[in-house]
Amino acid sequence: PPPPAAPVVVAQTDAAAPPVAVAAPAPVLQRLAPTGFSASSFISNGRNQFAPERAFDGDPATTWTESARGPGDGEWLQATFPTEQHIRRVRIATGWDRVSSHGDDLFVANSHLRRVRVVFGPTVEYEREVGEGQREVVFDGLSVFTDTVRIEAARVWPGSRWADLCIPEVVIEGEPEGGAQPAAVPPPSAAPGTPPPCVANCIRTHSAAYTRCADACVRRGERGAECNQDCGRAYDNCLDNVCHFDADGTPWTRPDLSVPGAPAATGRCTFATHDTFHLRASPTTSRAGAAEITGNPVVELLHAERLRRGHERMFQVRLPDGRAGWMFVPDVDVPAGCDP
Repeated sequence: PPPPAAPVVVAQTDAAAPPVAVAAPAPVLQRLAPTGFSASSFISNGRNQFAPERAFDGDPATTWTESARGPGDGEWLQATFPTEQHIRRVRIATGWDRVSSHGDDLFVANSHLRRVRVVFGPTVEYEREVGEGQREVVFDGLSVFTDTVRIEAARVWPGSRWADLCIPEVVIEGEPEGGAQPAAVPPPSAAPGTPPPCVANCIRTHSAAYTRCADACVRRGERGAECNQDCGRAYDNCLDNVCHFDADGTPWTRPDLSVPGAPAATGRCTFATHDTFHLRASPTTSRAGAAEITGNPVVELLHAERLRRGHERMFQVRLPDGRAGWMFVPDVDVPAGCDP
């Protein structure tokens, strides 16, 4: 999509007064109405009382409720539109914010979101942590063109009484019909080196998987250039076929995932984390006082300790933001030569 319009300069009636810059108006958003609904599971009593469409009906008293074994980790629901929509904001009620006739707080009694992932189409996704008492999460500032929106419960806070995840309301907002349309490339005024949102989404979606693949490839003894090419196919497909990156007139440099992530390029011992982990202040098995790290960062392995836990070894590591500490790293993920 094109970048925001430049500020509009309004002429003044007083010739001596300087012009005043007025920001371009914010886009007018409306609630979008999906026509198709699906879910990983839902409680059925013959009346679709807890079916996925209940999360999109505008009534917070109704809810989608999953029926899988366990508290709801990994469960999902999806909305489908008949045509591609320009989505700008998604608001999600993280649990059933309602009090039962017996006085039970159903938000606490049932499972509710702890980490939520919103997936737009096949390649664009956003993820966010949710506090234990946080009853709504908002994904704002979006500019995504798609006909499907999936809400995934990457992790949940278990209910105090029932092991059922409830999501009563999902509001998908976008620009009305006839608003801004997607563009294959930004206009010539776009700053060189600044990728548009579609390209940024490709980088964010595929960088962690690329790093893990390249790391394993190098450990197998293959050449770095070959690893970069083989592991980057999904990323290249996203750029070429989704964003039309190589269309004529593209004014930016093609982002290269191998610069920040490939072990062959950096020569450092790195580990691409693929789940939440605890960064400890000292090499110990205890999690007391440890910081929970999310977002799947690529960490630098500084030093291997003697401490082990099953098939994992304790390493001193450094995060991309400069923080250092200790964590357990699976043996299969330790690059060759990094575990003396």
